[in-house]
Amino acid sequence: MEWFAILSAYHSNGSSDSRLHSYIDGRINFPELGPISVSGQRFTAAKANIESRVERQMIGERDVYDSINIHFRGDLTQWVTDRPAALYFVEQPDLRATFLTINGTDRWGFLIHSLSQYGYRPGDFTSERCTALIRQAVGIPELAVSVLGVSAWEASAIVADRYRDGSVFLAGDAAHEMPPTGGFGLNTGVQDVHNLAWKIAAVLRGQANEALLDSYHAERQPLAETITRAALANAMSMGRTKRQSSAVLPRREFLNENGLIFGLCYESMAVIPDGTPAVVQGQYGGGWIILTGVHPEAPESWRGGMDFTTPASVDNAYAVTLIRSALERRPLPHF
Repeated sequence: MEWFAILSAYHSNGSSDSRLHSYIDGRINFPELGPISVSGQRFTAAKANIESRVERQMIGERDVYDSINIHFRGDLTQWVTDRPAALYFVEQPDLRATFLTINGTDRWGFLIHSLSQYGYRPGDFTSERCTALIRQAVGIPELAVSVLGVSAWEASAIVADRYRDGSVFLAGDAAHEMPPTGGFGLNTGVQDVHNLAWKIAAVLRGQANEALLDSYHAERQPLAETITRAALANAMSMGRTKRQSSAVLPRREFLNENGLIFGLCYESMAVIPDGTPAVVQGQYGGGWIILTGVHPEAPESWRGGMDFTTPASVDNAYAVTLIRSALERRPLPHF
């Protein structure tokens, strides 16, 4: 199922928004259509119907390149046991693809990039053709392969210009679509909901003014633009929009961008500035960015003897420890 969500759980005066009702049990109800299961083709139809009813524009680049996902079963253990990874890139003159780890042994995703640039069409991918391409990528003509599913898609880099339309809030793919180069999509969608859910709850419980809900757009939409630009830059550096005659390495920032998920800062009416300087992101947006939340003049016990003004001095393990220590309000250990 694609990551898509429109939330309309907020009605402060008990009124009903006739455009959409969203329920926790995973069903969407339109007054004229009745309940629609959030899965398969009917969900796709529901998505299109919902989108047409929400006043917002998607800004950016649509259909940047075309790809296809192949879910298959095949034992690749002997080739990956000694070099485990999440992604295995295939760079061949007539095939650009990526093996996506599912269980690391016999279940995999096989993502073929830039179909049209290599003469492929979505309809070409029969089970037999998929099997042949997987065998070609592995280099084993007799490899036993069972194709479980095939799904064609277009990569876009677009962000909604508004995340709220009355009592309707956009989250996930409803608010932003980005190339998968970097793995930002699901993380960004989960962060959307994390940011919004407590605000809706606070307003409904009378703990906050309704104006708090406007901070959702102010905080999340600019970050989605930043993250989507990074994902697109990664894709372009890999040559996704044209045929390549030789191996192409991604830009240095690719997979070194933890700061885009863990280290960004919010500016909105819901955030009270404490007087510290605004965070200046580093070139790669690495995990070190989150450490700027600890002021350089903080007690030595909090800084752990490390120089937080030097990105190279901090690794991700220390960053995670910092977050945990901050939440528990205890001194940091020395590493």
